[in-house]
Amino acid sequence: MVKQAWVVILAFVIICASLAGIITRLMYKPEYTVTQVFTIELAQNPFANSATVSDNQLSKTVPSLLCSDVFMNFMQEYIEQSGVKGSFKVTSLDNTNLFYLTAKSNSNENAKIIINEIQKHYSEIADKIIGEGNMKFIAPCGESALPSNAPNYASGISIGALLAIII
Repeated sequence: MVKQAWVVILAFVIICASLAGIITRLMYKPEYTVTQVFTIELAQNPFANSATVSDNQLSKTVPSLLCSDVFMNFMQEYIEQSGVKGSFKVTSLDNTNLFYLTAKSNSNENAKIIINEIQKHYSEIADKIIGEGNMKFIAPCGESALPSNAPNYASGISIGALLAIII
């Protein structure tokens, strides 16, 4: 009896694994990442002792400012007005005034819009906190040709096959 049932069990496992693979594909939402390197140049250096202190202080202050709830909420309004959904984060290169702005969205173009909105409206909040300055981009945006989050078909198929075996 078991020898005859293995064909049915195998077919059921294959069908469940295939369905899980299809579900994984249908639920997959590609996410593209665009990275921009920028610097902050203050109009008036509040840290008059040395440029090193200023760079070190900026490397700690700017990511905190750009990741604060106040700035995120402020920027989210502009990002939503542009009709784009996505997220961003800022990281600093230690002891310098160089920063990485990384935007994620469902397309490279939308991620670039997020970066442009941040550049356009940065000074409206930052000038009040760290002083008047300019956000200057160092190089063109680094964008990915492929989504930064690949679909995990193997995991979905494995889970489907495992559930079929358990059933």
